[in-house]
Amino acid sequence: MPRLSVVLPNYNYAKYLPQRIDSILGQSFQDFELLILDDASTDNSLDVIEAYRAKDSRIRVYPNRINSGSVFQQWRKGIELARSELIWIAEADDWSEHTFIEELLPFFEMPETVISFCQSNKTNETGVVTSKWSYSTDEIAELFKETVVFQGKELIYKALIYENGIPNASAVIFRKSCYEEVGGVDTNLKTNADWLLWLKLSCLGNVAFHHKPLNYFRRHENSVIANISASTTNYKEQFDKTMRIKFKNYLRKNRIDLPDITTETNNQLIALDRGNEALFLIQRQFSLRALFNLVKVSLQLRTLGFIRRALTNA
Repeated sequence: MPRLSVVLPNYNYAKYLPQRIDSILGQSFQDFELLILDDASTDNSLDVIEAYRAKDSRIRVYPNRINSGSVFQQWRKGIELARSELIWIAEADDWSEHTFIEELLPFFEMPETVISFCQSNKTNETGVVTSKWSYSTDEIAELFKETVVFQGKELIYKALIYENGIPNASAVIFRKSCYEEVGGVDTNLKTNADWLLWLKLSCLGNVAFHHKPLNYFRRHENSVIANISASTTNYKEQFDKTMRIKFKNYLRKNRIDLPDITTETNNQLIALDRGNEALFLIQRQFSLRALFNLVKVSLQLRTLGFIRRALTNA
């Protein structure tokens, strides 16, 4: 059985696939399998993929006949098919340094480690590095200046409850057994399912961070983030209400205790989004639901000291 399973979900990224696959096959650590899941691409992705499969027996290919409509569906399928305890979701439009696996794997020699991730370089569509990944506040950025191992609940309290401090799945390796313990990725979420997964996993153990930028996070007009940001027809959650409610319910259902300030911050950010959504609806068409949300928010926002931090993170 291979030490690591690499899951590569793809949809219409034929032009990025050679760089992505080459960066996986060229790793200094070679004991892995590569599962490529194509979500009914309409470009020549399958031709590119089949050319690589013909040359490397570690590659297994799973093409969909019908598009699933969600990359997180592909995550779930790939992880279910994976034979290894350690999982790397290598997104098709990103790529990595050749030492990525070699440098992140040693953290799992500690049985308490559930996630290991690294700093990422952000690039434009052509692959030119524009910056390292930056965090919304200096306080959070300070946490990720050096290589460090966090106790997971501490990381939630210090960073993950405010923003997705693990912003790119391609920079992450995690334990499959822990993934299964938390119920896997939530495929009902169109966005933030990765963030919710990191929050759940962090409740189980330690999270290791490597300060080297071993991952390249490509930003382009066809990316998931770009498509979400471009939508203006519906209210866009500024504080990620839907994901936060799911996390709140997960904690309650599984009787997981976090510091009061962490759960209160989550509740307050949910309330802010409810208020923003109500104002959005009132501006377009008055409704009883909008009025109800405003009243609910006015009752819920009892403590306002967190708002400065929350607005800074927006």
